[in-house]
Amino acid sequence: MCLLFTSCTTTSRVENFNKIKTTHKTVAILPAIAHFVLDSAEVKKISKSRIEESERQLSFMVQNEINNSFIKKKKIYSVIIQDIKKTNSLLFADGKSFEEYKTIGKDSLAKIIGVDIVLVSNIKLSKKFSDTNYDLLLAFGITPPGVGSKFKVVLNSSVVAKSAPTVLWQKEYNPTGKIDEDLLMILGRMIRTVAIDFPYQK
Repeated sequence: MCLLFTSCTTTSRVENFNKIKTTHKTVAILPAIAHFVLDSAEVKKISKSRIEESERQLSFMVQNEINNSFIKKKKIYSVIIQDIKKTNSLLFADGKSFEEYKTIGKDSLAKIIGVDIVLVSNIKLSKKFSDTNYDLLLAFGITPPGVGSKFKVVLNSSVVAKSAPTVLWQKEYNPTGKIDEDLLMILGRMIRTVAIDFPYQK
């Protein structure tokens, strides 16, 4: 059971991971794949385009925050981190939409941007909104009022190499409960933990 302010985590890796990772020299941090879980009443109030835009904004925010955490720890890693601006420039150089990006295999993306491995994070977020239409402002750090609102946020980070679509390493962070703290502070702690747990360390 997950208690208040704690994270339940699960980790998995391929059997020969320690041997495989010695062949990897470069990593790119990809835009996250964000997904808001809304109930039927919320879906009726908010257009699909607004939901997609909020998910896109959150995806790049999470990518940027993970990148910042990695840069602070880059000296302890055994791989070189590709500049995030270069990563995004190469990903969307041909006018690819964000929705198209989400459908492409991560091993293929590693080849496109010229790195050995990519780190991709999936974030699923749900929160009980009041009847007021907040238009998913939560994605931008504006939490609906009401201390003790129920929330759930799951962050799953994984490593995929350009050589195969198999997930080499994966960790899921799954805190849940009632909080009176800004949700982005909770997410921030989870993101910093990704940098701490990243398995490519000297």
